[in-house]
Amino acid sequence: MSLFEDLSGEILMAIFEYMDVEDVWTIFFNMNTRLNSLVFDSRLRLTADVSKIEKYNFDQFCLSLIQTNFNNIFTLILSNNYYRYPQIRLFLSHTNLTYFQSLYSLTLIDINHDELMDITKQIKQLNNLNHLHINTHEIFNDKQLANVTPAVFDQPNIRVLGLGFHEVNSIRILSKNLFIFYLLEYSMA
Repeated sequence: MSLFEDLSGEILMAIFEYMDVEDVWTIFFNMNTRLNSLVFDSRLRLTADVSKIEKYNFDQFCLSLIQTNFNNIFTLILSNNYYRYPQIRLFLSHTNLTYFQSLYSLTLIDINHDELMDITKQIKQLNNLNHLHINTHEIFNDKQLANVTPAVFDQPNIRVLGLGFHEVNSIRILSKNLFIFYLLEYSMA
């Protein structure tokens, strides 16, 4: 009879990459020395969908993420979804995104203006970050949009940019850059 543990390290890591980092840690960490080494293998590319983590687990998750495995995070999803806690602000209070040097894709859901301005400064230093997705109802007016536009577009490594600003109703007073911004929103959706 074969056991799950008998699978090769490469196959186990491929399975881990289909799972969220919280599940990988919860299920496989501290099972045995071999699985521990695979969970923290530098070749492993994990997804951290922090948006699914309940508030009571959030602080502990952030602490373990920062202390043990931020180098393996390939995809990060953060959300301030209206029925949840202010996750992005709390996440930024625990860490700085510049530590996530392997980060390839970042998704920000219902981020507010101040958080987005803070994050755009941090992600400039992430050379591997190629995908940035922003979907928010929290940037309400043209002034805020005009402020975040240059910050979002001034990201030298971003190759795929997905934007959705749902509460901005007017484009009549927007600059040329903002009009392009809206075109990207619709072409990327």
